[in-house]
Amino acid sequence: MNKFDKFRNKKILAFAKESPYCMNPMCGKDNNGDIVAAHLNFEKSKGMGTKANDYSIAYLCSKCHIIVDEGYGINMEDKKELMLRSFLNTIRWLFLTGRLKVDKGKKYNF
Repeated sequence: MNKFDKFRNKKILAFAKESPYCMNPMCGKDNNGDIVAAHLNFEKSKGMGTKANDYSIAYLCSKCHIIVDEGYGINMEDKKELMLRSFLNTIRWLFLTGRLKVDKGKKYNF
């Protein structure tokens, strides 16, 4: 087992509350207190007691989170594409706002 197999970090999840909008590029709804950290559950198989790592998240509004979690009206290929684009937007926002930064000599810094 690798040390990143169960990566958990409450701080990176909590940053969702500070996200200005839903990171789904097809949504972009303003954050009215309903943005959450949605895990990319196709990274590992989703099942009882399992969840993707906390570094595999996208900040989504509650509506988009339900769509990707439950798959309403979206096939698996489109779901993966939507989540990957949302993930990239989330990571970009985290870096551009200084919430996530590279610190020489450290593996990660939150």
